[in-house]
Amino acid sequence: MPSGINTAGFKKGVKSISQSIPRDAINIHVQSNTKKHKNPRKRYIRTDYIDKKICDEYCKIASRNFSAYGNKGRVSAVMYLIILVLSIIGGLGIESFYPFYFIACIVSFLLAFGRYAAIFHKKDKSKEDFPKKTGQIAPIYSILIALYKEADVIEDLVKNLENLSWPRDKLDIIFLCEEDDISTQDEIIKYANPLNSRLIILANGMPRTKPRALNIGLEYAIGRFVCVYDAEDKPHPMQLRQAFFEFCNGGDKLGVVQAPLVTHNDKESLIASLFTLDYAVWFRVLLPFICDFTGFIPLGGTSNHFRKSTLKKLGGWDPYNLTEDADLGVKLGRFGYYSKIIDFPTIEEAPPKTSQWIKQRTRWIHGHIQTIGVHFENALELLGQLKLQKFLGLILGIAAGPLFVGLRVFMLSFGLLNLQNETNNVLNIVMLIMLLAEFGLHFIAINRDGRIRLWQTVLFLPFYWILQSIAYIRASIHIFTKPFVWEKTAHGKSARNMYVRNNNI
Repeated sequence: MPSGINTAGFKKGVKSISQSIPRDAINIHVQSNTKKHKNPRKRYIRTDYIDKKICDEYCKIASRNFSAYGNKGRVSAVMYLIILVLSIIGGLGIESFYPFYFIACIVSFLLAFGRYAAIFHKKDKSKEDFPKKTGQIAPIYSILIALYKEADVIEDLVKNLENLSWPRDKLDIIFLCEEDDISTQDEIIKYANPLNSRLIILANGMPRTKPRALNIGLEYAIGRFVCVYDAEDKPHPMQLRQAFFEFCNGGDKLGVVQAPLVTHNDKESLIASLFTLDYAVWFRVLLPFICDFTGFIPLGGTSNHFRKSTLKKLGGWDPYNLTEDADLGVKLGRFGYYSKIIDFPTIEEAPPKTSQWIKQRTRWIHGHIQTIGVHFENALELLGQLKLQKFLGLILGIAAGPLFVGLRVFMLSFGLLNLQNETNNVLNIVMLIMLLAEFGLHFIAINRDGRIRLWQTVLFLPFYWILQSIAYIRASIHIFTKPFVWEKTAHGKSARNMYVRNNNI
């Protein structure tokens, strides 16, 4: 167990809260339930209200260890910006700063080398050996779904959850809603009755983030296993069974099972197609390589499967981190757990508009910089806990992301401008290596995805890289001005509305 982690104190705090608040004491009967249905004999969906005091207590407990609270990401943000600015100045030809540009070339070459390793990595085909039945009595599986302003997609979400191949009486589905989100609550009450589900309403409070809601849901989950889904998700019906199969055969140190994410609306717009291609590269090429090579992955925000006991041991999610998933992946590594990727995917919705994509990617880069700031506070201790392989996985999966996003556009731009300059042959070679790495990654990703039409999207990758740089700049600013503001991604009809209101949480 990592040193310096107050696990005992965390468990004690949770126990005291659990004992002081009987579950039945906060149960609220929703009078309007029967009016929503033609058949009044349909059973009610249980609705619980968690007041602000209890929500705040859960946040304090969950943020005791490895937390972004206190703006720890600001130091790492400054470091990233310094490296980027010095590299750009060097690329402009200022001789005194030229060594920094050369160092940036070396860093880019190393990152490209990691991409080549992923290209030649053979993906393990485990689906063929997966049994269709578990062979034993299924345990209770809790599904946590944090929702905010998602009324448009609740009906589809319920249908997708109904298709899961798991005994209905062994599912514990928990919808987590904010107190002021009445429309989403009404839609859950209207459509969720067929499910074995509960609605937990959270009092308004800060930070108003997804991990805050998940921590409260975890405390009230009754399942032996816990899964996290998003509002727009359509998980494969066999996903829970395969995750359970991996836990049964993976030993006690298997900390998390991650399902790949695939988007369905790549034809809707250019940005949706570029996002689909990005997901294909990440979940079909890079992430399997990082996982198989290091045993570590920065988790996706959805379709993560855990043992509940593991989550409780780690203290749940950091409510102040905007990529609580990636942060939790690092915590798992520090506690000696390893990760596994399964085959059965979750179908998601790509942002159909560039403005929504910018907000979402800003939040992701922001969260990754926060995560680096939190866990690299003591780099030597981190290396000792993760060991070398997982530490390399952390570098490739999280730390290199903001740096590569920030440098790529400028490196390629300066390389193109200096093609005729014979003194920059080394830089031109690095640029060529980077381009070939990108081409190889996308070739493998499109081949594994199966949608050949994505090849035409490759032509627009430079535009996508420019957008990533814009998101990086926004993230660097937000770390100082909006450290815990969650820029929400709209889904369904709201995502396609010409005049979507500000959905910041």
